[in-house]
Amino acid sequence: MDQPGSEKMLRERMLFFCLVDADYTASSGRTASASKALEPKQLLGKLYAHMRELREKSESGRALNTIRDEVFRRCGDSGEMAPGLFTLTAPTGVGKTMALLHFALRHCAAHGKRRIILVLPFLTLTEQSQREYGKLIDNILSDHSQSRLS
Repeated sequence: MDQPGSEKMLRERMLFFCLVDADYTASSGRTASASKALEPKQLLGKLYAHMRELREKSESGRALNTIRDEVFRRCGDSGEMAPGLFTLTAPTGVGKTMALLHFALRHCAAHGKRRIILVLPFLTLTEQSQREYGKLIDNILSDHSQSRLS
């Protein structure tokens, strides 16, 4: 007999299994130099410096920058939460890309995690995130439907 929510739970477990398997499979083909350990506290320092630079150069209004700072802060604070699956929904232009990284690095630092797995719904978001995160993180593995194309 099905329990309420059991279908959702099974779907989430299957998704998580697929992510872990894909991460393991993709990572196993990497060279030793590309498998450098994630250092979240060091990367947080780089992220905070990058965010200060972005704020200084911002031509956006005060109200928008206040919202961006709040999204960034709340995502970072949420990084202290117990491990699980997380989502972020916010309007375009409020800094979700860097806020997600803030959450992920704080989460890794708080819970001793070794990897960040980010699942995005569109190829353009994947490429944008890889480009932005690449400014701060040396070894990023990005895999999507067109990643094998040269």
